[in-house]
Amino acid sequence: MKNILLINELKSRLPSNLYTELVMSKRLEELDDAQSSQLVADASYMKKPTLVWVFALLFGCFGGHRFYVNSPVIGIVFIVLTFLVFAAAVPRPDSGIDNLFTLILLAAIIDGVLLSKKIAAKNYEKVAHILEKNAR
Repeated sequence: MKNILLINELKSRLPSNLYTELVMSKRLEELDDAQSSQLVADASYMKKPTLVWVFALLFGCFGGHRFYVNSPVIGIVFIVLTFLVFAAAVPRPDSGIDNLFTLILLAAIIDGVLLSKKIAAKNYEKVAHILEKNAR
């Protein structure tokens, strides 16, 4: 049962190619129940890469994806840029400034996708380090 929990936790936090590599290496099967439970607990604190780009898509203009990964300074930059674009667009709705809003949204989505890949790689490094430590 704990292996199923472990597999589900790792599957949601690692990219599919790295997850497959980890499963194929048979290192997960070598864990006893205590080690498996510890890895499940450690994995539950890792950020989910899928949520990063979902937050970027839904709340990217307000830096939602950056707040999720504990990077509030860049999140505040997104909020300030969005506020400035809206403040400039309200008095002059025909000024074409709404294109800037589209650029901010596009930048947030691209940032979210790149950030989700970075988070997934960090998660894999953490899992590999835990497995290495347990193998000793």
